[in-house]
Formats: sequence, structure tokens, C-alpha cells
Amino acid sequence: MKSRIWNITAVLALFLGLMMNHLPAALATEVGGIIDSDTVWTLDKSPYFAGGNILVKEGVTLEIEPGVTVRFRTAPIQPLGYYLRVDGTLLAQGSEEHPILFTAEDENYPWGCIVFTDSSTDWNEEKSAGSVLRHCVIEYAGKGQEASVLTVSASPLIADSIIRYGVAHGIRTLGGYQNIVSNLVHNNNAAIHLSCDGGLIENNYLIDNQQGIYLDSSLYTIEIKNNTIINASPEPYGACMSIHLYFHSDEEAEANAAQANAVVQAAAQAKAAADEAVAQATASGDVEAYVAAMRAADEADARFNAAADAAEIANATAIAFAESMTAKIQIQNNRIINRSGNAISVTEYDPRANYEFSVTNNTIENTEGNLSVFLYSWKHENPELLDMTGNWWGTTDDIEIDQKIYDANNDFYLPKVNYQPIATKEIPNAGSDLSYTPPDGEEPEQPGVITEDTLWTVEESPYIITTNILIKENVTLEIEPGVTVQFTTPGEQPAGYYIRV
Repeated sequence: MKSRIWNITAVLALFLGLMMNHLPAALATEVGGIIDSDTVWTLDKSPYFAGGNILVKEGVTLEIEPGVTVRFRTAPIQPLGYYLRVDGTLLAQGSEEHPILFTAEDENYPWGCIVFTDSSTDWNEEKSAGSVLRHCVIEYAGKGQEASVLTVSASPLIADSIIRYGVAHGIRTLGGYQNIVSNLVHNNNAAIHLSCDGGLIENNYLIDNQQGIYLDSSLYTIEIKNNTIINASPEPYGACMSIHLYFHSDEEAEANAAQANAVVQAAAQAKAAADEAVAQATASGDVEAYVAAMRAADEADARFNAAADAAEIANATAIAFAESMTAKIQIQNNRIINRSGNAISVTEYDPRANYEFSVTNNTIENTEGNLSVFLYSWKHENPELLDMTGNWWGTTDDIEIDQKIYDANNDFYLPKVNYQPIATKEIPNAGSDLSYTPPDGEEPEQPGVITEDTLWTVEESPYIITTNILIKENVTLEIEPGVTVQFTTPGEQPAGYYIRV
């Protein structure tokens, strides 16, 4: 009898043990589709598995508790990954001890992205309210998207988070004021790709991305300060920082000014024709024709004056808008370490480009890279000096610094970089207070860098190239017959992506 009781007890213990082992799977929660009422994803129901795209509707809040894991299943249509779209409010606030994890069910099949649209709730710092990603880990994302985190005319807070191992950019912004603070972003295409209405990019640690910060376009004031950017990418157009300068104004004001100027031109032509008619009537001696011509000339003159007055107002309005939208780009107190390509690139896309640009008080270490500063494709005929004063260039030797700067000394179409006075030593407190050590002390894989013998097979074809590819010395890339290699368009860059052997 005792033996039988012991056997039953053993079976129950085994059963309970198996139940405990499978408890997380039993509690896994499937999510997907439209969230149309306020919802909380709780830790006790974690992990959450997204088996489809998720939409947080406008006016609706999705709150995710600290420690929650969200895993995105592999989408059946491989060019795309499932995404979380926020038209309302996303409150994803983990903690340092219990971050929120957004990841792929299978890291070999990345998911899409978290996208904040123009109807999403912007972050309000004073009220500490609005959409936020804080203490989150976002990894293995970007499949079929521009970035792991995408904002479209939206202004969430992205802070204290880790964004890593993406197949596109880490963060991509399209409009909106941006608050991107104290994040670790590594192993992506560009860590942060900005087109925005100003913002604060501060205290981020960006390492081992194809590019660090890519500033495509900005209105108003954008501060890029106290970031650490470390790169070994062969990228010629700014491995650590790529700056693009544009003309900004109000589209409606510009259109009104253009239309008003066209009216002035037409009125001027009509006035000239009327004056010619007066001259001909005078020469003919025909009094009646002369009177009619004078009347028409007076009317043409009045129309011209009215058009000129309207054009003056329209042009002044457009100029005022342009002045108010001047991009004030301030790059200060960053630590930039470049190990391969050109560290900082700057280009100007429009001769009317309106900006105030300064790169000051940064530590720029470039002993292993190519150029520290690379200027190219400038549109102003007589460009002003670029302010890059007060930086530590790794040396106090002017000749050595000049050799690392490509400017008017190399191409007279470019502006001159004014780098004097220089710092005589490394800038104290430059860079982020964050740090990063690759797992197990190993050097992480560089985006776009093939460091070991590799085979591209027909089974995995086509291969989509989203960045420049470098095949390192003594390394072989073999491509099987029948493989298709497709190069994507590299945004605003003047050159296409390449494979460097």
C-alpha cells in the first residue's frame, strides 16, 4: 500500500513539474489586429506573440508593463515583417531592471517595426505624457521597413532603450520634433536617420552601424550633443555623421510668390506692348488712336503696379517663412571615433539653403579612418566658412588636420572649413555617459562588412543590398550561378550602393 501511495505521489510530482516547465508557453498571449479600446499588456500574460500587424487606433492607449516580452512571428510574405502601428498612444515604459523586449520569434526572420503616425499622441515633457519608448529593447526588426522604429510627423519620446541587430535603420524620423535621448543603438544600417522639425539628440551611444547619425533634413533648431559615435564602416558619405543642407520654406507661400512673380512678368510684357502702341500712335499722328493707346497704357501701368505690390508682399511673406524655418544645426560635445570611411560628410542641395551650422567642442578621433571631414556637391557659388572651431582632432598639427579635411583647399566649389582655434587636448566630458561591450568580448559583426568566407546560394536568392558591402582582405565571397543581387536606392546620396572587394 505504501508503495502504491509513493508511486501516485511520484506521478503527481512529475506532472506538476512538467506543468511548471510548460507554464510560460501556457500563459503566452496571441495578439494582432486592431486595438480599439484602452488595453494593458501585463507581465503575468507575457510573452505576447504577434501573429499579424497590430494597429492602436487614434484616441486609444496601449500600455505595456515593465518586463513584458513581445515576439513577432514570421510573416508568410517574406519581403515584409509584422509591425506595430500607433495612431493613438503607446506607453512602453520598462525599467532598468525589467526592460520591455520587442523581438522576433526567430531572429533569422526579422519583424517589421514600431511606427508612430501623425495622429499618434506626441510626448509632452512638462506633463510627462504621450507616446513613449523607455527602457525597451528592440531587436531583429526592420524587415520591409525603413527602420526598427519609424516616426511619421510624430514626436514620441525614445529614451534609455537598446535598438540593435536591425536590417534597416535603427530609428528613422519623417517630420516631427524628436526627443532621442540616452539610447544604445548598434548593428543597424544608420543608427539614427533624421528628417525632422528640430529636436534633441543627446547622450546616445551609437556603435558598429553602417552610419551613425544621418541628418537628411531639419527645420528650426536641432541639437546633436554628448553622443558617442564609433564606426568602422567603409561608408564614404559620413560613417559617423552625414549632414544634408536644404532650403526650407512654406510651400504655399513659395507657390503664392511664384504665381505673383509670374503675374508681374505678364503685366510687364503687357505694359511694354501698351507703351509701344502709344509710340506707334504718336508717330502716326492719329489723335483718336493716340487717346485709345494712352488709355490702354494707363490701365496696363496700373495693373503692373498692382501686380508688383502684390508680388512684393508675397515675396516678403515667403522670405519671412524661410527665415523662420532656418535650420539651426548644433553639433557639440560629441565623441566621434572613426575607424574606416570618412567620419563626417556635409553636402548642400540648394543654393538658397537656409541654415546655421556649427560643429564645435567635439572630440574627433580619426587615426584609423580616411577623412575627418568630407564636403561634397555644394550649390552656393560663394559659400561661407563652415564653423568647426574648438574641436579636438587628435593632434595639434595644422598640416595633419588639413590633410584630413576635404574642403575648398581641395575643390574651389566647396566652402572652407574654419577649424581654428582648435582644442589642444581631448574635450572633457565629450560623448555619452553610456558604454557598450560586445557579448563575450567578441568584436561584433559590422553591417555591410563580410569578415569570413561566405557563400550566397540560389536557395536564399534574391539578396537585397541595403548598404555598401566590403569584402575584407583575405576573405572570399562566392556567389552561385542563378543568384540575383538587387541594390536598393540609397536615399539622397549621390552614389549608389557598391560592393568593395
